[in-house]
Amino acid sequence: MKALYYLICLSSLFISCNNKKEASKNKVEIVKTYYNALNNKDINTLSTILADSVLQKELDYKIPFNKATYLELCKWDMALDANYKIISITEVDRGVKAKITKSGKRLQFLHERPTIAEDFFEFDGDKIRTLGATKFIVFDEKTFLKNRKKLTTFIDNNHPELNGFLYDQTPKGAVKYLKAIELFETQH
Repeated sequence: MKALYYLICLSSLFISCNNKKEASKNKVEIVKTYYNALNNKDINTLSTILADSVLQKELDYKIPFNKATYLELCKWDMALDANYKIISITEVDRGVKAKITKSGKRLQFLHERPTIAEDFFEFDGDKIRTLGATKFIVFDEKTFLKNRKKLTTFIDNNHPELNGFLYDQTPKGAVKYLKAIELFETQH
């Protein structure tokens, strides 16, 4: 009888360990799915992996979103043709840490090269509830701000119809942003 009891306990322990490994794999896969959906402009997939409320943390900043407003921000990013590549990804104590590069037309103009950041994701079950950059590894703030100032000054002086493009984080705002960059590059 004791042998049967020990066998049941060992089986439960083995199943429990396998379930934890599977849960870990699933969270890493969810983060991979997140970046793939952004790259592929797949808003429907993003919608299935996000919690009903999302907290975006970037360094010291925290911005709460409901799912719909966060998806609008994702559409802005997609319209700017942002591209993400995962350098490394691991599950850690409270979530998943991913080291990523981000490139795209906006960043190429402002930063002049891709950025590299460490992103961190926390979950509510199998849904992403908190995400964002905890550390920027490659980000030249001086170049970014210098180029942003040149662009906004050019638009203010030559194309005031595009004013506000910088802060309109909607797909329509992204189109204006890209138009501003195009006008600057062709007329400057």
